[in-house]
Amino acid sequence: MENLWSELNEMIPFYYKDIIEQFSLVTVKLNDIETILIKRNSYGLKVSIDRFNAYLSYIMRNDDKKLVQLNCDSFIVEKFDKKDREGIVLGETVRESIINDLLILKKGLLNKFSCLLNGDKQWIDSYKKSEWFYREERVSADTEEKIKLFL
Repeated sequence: MENLWSELNEMIPFYYKDIIEQFSLVTVKLNDIETILIKRNSYGLKVSIDRFNAYLSYIMRNDDKKLVQLNCDSFIVEKFDKKDREGIVLGETVRESIINDLLILKKGLLNKFSCLLNGDKQWIDSYKKSEWFYREERVSADTEEKIKLFL
């Protein structure tokens, strides 16, 4: 059954079209509320839709070649400014709130983290030294199965 969250998840390729085309990303839908944008043999950006927000995680292979996830959205969003929030959808519904999160994340990534989108991993050192870093988490077996051929 289609609901708001799965409907918005289906729209991620539309909202992220600029990034997908500019950085040659592949889109993999994990489930009804998660989609990964993958730069082959480099990284994945997992976009997750929650009750009122959209979240971003970074997926890569660690030194042991295991697929791990960094929950880095707070670190990334902290760098955004008003330019990244221009052109948002007017309104106060849950739909509009999530769409705005998706748009702001996209603009902020393009404006502040093009190095990340290009596959540069130097930003990870700053992230790991920040107050936002907790730990690398192994991706789920289901996620690994769906993306292992790309990363």
